[in-house]
Amino acid sequence: MDLLHMPLIGRFIRSRWYPGLFQYALLFFLALVLVWAFFGTVQASKNIATLVIWGLWWTLLPFAFLLFGRIWCGVCPLAKTGDLIQLCFRGNRRYPGAFLRRYGIWIMILLFVLLTWLDRISSFAGSPRATGILLLILLSGAVVIMFFYKRRTWCRYLCPIGGLSGIYSMASFTELRSQKEKCQNECGEKECMGGGDVPLSCPLFEHPPVMESNRNCNFCVNCLKSCQHDALSWRIRTPLKELSELRQRIPAEAFLALIMVILVYFQTISMSTLFPQYMKWFIEGSFIKNYHVAFTMTFGALLVAGFSFYGLATYVASRYSKEPLRQNFASFGYALIPLGLAGHLAHNMFHLIKEGKEAVQTILVESGILMGVVKASAIPSHEISGQAPFIRTVQIGIILVGILGSVIVLIRSNKLCGGNPHFKWGRIVPHLVLVAVIGVVFLHLFSLPMNLRHFH
Repeated sequence: MDLLHMPLIGRFIRSRWYPGLFQYALLFFLALVLVWAFFGTVQASKNIATLVIWGLWWTLLPFAFLLFGRIWCGVCPLAKTGDLIQLCFRGNRRYPGAFLRRYGIWIMILLFVLLTWLDRISSFAGSPRATGILLLILLSGAVVIMFFYKRRTWCRYLCPIGGLSGIYSMASFTELRSQKEKCQNECGEKECMGGGDVPLSCPLFEHPPVMESNRNCNFCVNCLKSCQHDALSWRIRTPLKELSELRQRIPAEAFLALIMVILVYFQTISMSTLFPQYMKWFIEGSFIKNYHVAFTMTFGALLVAGFSFYGLATYVASRYSKEPLRQNFASFGYALIPLGLAGHLAHNMFHLIKEGKEAVQTILVESGILMGVVKASAIPSHEISGQAPFIRTVQIGIILVGILGSVIVLIRSNKLCGGNPHFKWGRIVPHLVLVAVIGVVFLHLFSLPMNLRHFH
């Protein structure tokens, strides 16, 4: 089903209002958020900046990736600021070099892991000032990189959120794709693949006529607007289609999928009521008396454990199939994306249900929109036990879907990757066992009682 054939959607997406309307609105709102972050109350539960960024935006982001791919990247105000810098300061900017093209995704992974660790150490969600500083750092990164490099080099190769959005978008329900027959037979101009001086060329250096993945499509629709042959479609698809049929499998992306599974587990277990007890036991029973050091050691140990388990599964599978370790790693690492995304959605579902309503109410009250109608004191306090059974049921349902999705991707990827039929099942059995183990761990994890983390 092509969504562009729906009159209202098609006209709006092709119009000059998209994505500019959202970009400038979000750019203005980003300025307000920064003002609230640095000049508003230091109480996170009453500061609009922390409520908007952590209570709404960060909570809803993986849901947006699942439904619409990297659509947020297309309207991101940080990237739009970089676009404006390039517009105001024209010059001969460089294309990203071999180092960025080869190692950019590893930098993304490192930055995302670092930000996750910093968040748990300094609690961005609990500090409006820290939230503002983080936004300024990301904004500065976008501005500096896009000042020296062409198009959206920051988004493609360095933005930590870009790496996350890239792998999650592969499991999206929608895709923007070209009709290859039209591109090959009717088009000689290739406006959508224009050089750096062509306004409607792809900002992420993609080639729409041959694009087969959502990983580097931010739905800016430049290609759609530049195409004179109506060769692009925005289609609804089955969410496992791309992960199952993907031919260009990159080890770094497979590694990022593993990282996300580990980080989702860590973020969730650290919210459980058991984690403070564990930290107390760790500090009292060891020579490490500094909480941050003990926390960092736990974080590092969990990363090492995750790498080791996946490495063991890959080693056993590659030994049995007689294929290179790197090839097996890249071929089947993508199967962790459905499970990692499911864990992320289940984690954020807790925040959405328990904190989302209060965040919206507080924003409306603190901004004065509901002044005199809803008093701050009337906003209900957190009561974890009330909705716990419903939340837990939803979370477990999401995890079960994620487990099934990972199993399906493993089986379909095994057929796609070819090789000796005698070894086909042998090379995925270790990965199936690993998915089953992770699934059981996640199911137990989301059955634990949780503490609220945002704004507290």
